Amino acid sequence: KGKGDQYVRVVVEIPKSLNNKQKDMIRQFENSTTEKNYAKRRSFFDKLKKMFND
Repeated sequence: KGKGDQYVRVVVEIPKSLNNKQKDMIRQFENSTTEKNYAKRRSFFDKLKKMFND
């Protein structure tokens, strides 16, 4: 039984552009979630929407 700190490194890569199929998949994912599932959902999807509109 070990005790101590565990360090985890997470690397997130964000694509610079998405094709139409990828955008549709993101939209499908967005429609399948609720704010109850993801507390930070709104800010995440607001950023994605901004990326699509730029």
